[in-house]
Amino acid sequence: RVVKSMQKMTSMYLLNRDLASAKPVDDELQTRFEDLHSLKQKREALLKELSLLGQRENAEFLEEELRDVRTRIDSAVRAKKALEQMREVYNNSKDTKSLGATDSQYSSKVREEAALRKKELKLIERIVEIKNVKGKKARALFSYDKATETEISLQEHDEILLTDTSNDEWWEGEINGQRGYFPRAYVELIIEEVVPPPSSTAPASSSSSSSSDSTSTTTTTPATAAVVVGTDLYPKARVIQEYEANEEGEMSLKTGQTVTVCNR
Repeated sequence: RVVKSMQKMTSMYLLNRDLASAKPVDDELQTRFEDLHSLKQKREALLKELSLLGQRENAEFLEEELRDVRTRIDSAVRAKKALEQMREVYNNSKDTKSLGATDSQYSSKVREEAALRKKELKLIERIVEIKNVKGKKARALFSYDKATETEISLQEHDEILLTDTSNDEWWEGEINGQRGYFPRAYVELIIEEVVPPPSSTAPASSSSSSSSDSTSTTTTTPATAAVVVGTDLYPKARVIQEYEANEEGEMSLKTGQTVTVCNR
């Protein structure tokens, strides 16, 4: 509105041939146009950043980032092994100068690998969290009127499709085509009852036979019996010590076997 008003003033002064009055108004008008252009550029940059943030909360995007991190971990491990071989050569030849430089590079790779493994763990935790909440719903216990544009309003008994429950006080969800945050205390999680499959009456010995119709089972094993290995999306463990199952829910292990880790 200010710009339009100044444009009218400039036009009026020019019609009256009052160039002295028109010039300062025109100069101020040009400054305002530059400020508006700058604000538009900042707005576009913020919208782009918000779009990227939304992508980062997408499980597929995070899985791609996880694969990249694991590739970098493998590269750091290979570099460490190469530096270890170089250290041995320099140590045998008593080349202390080269040995010192190699030690410095090795320490740098150790720190790099440690930082990447921390990032790997955080990515895995976030991916699992997103996938666990996917498809779950909450029911509104009370009505809530949104206070900002990033929130959503709720009516009592509304069902919200959850998209993020990582915050203890504010959850994110979708309702009526709108997505935003709402207070955790205003809703209850909808627990869907799962009917367990009928128990098998087959004898225990039959479970060892190979069959294309067999289903995977989840069992527990001691953490000391295996080490985490591999670069799959979810970790695997290689058995380093034999273990005999002692009770129902456990499984026996043979040295060298690879086990998919479901929980640890």
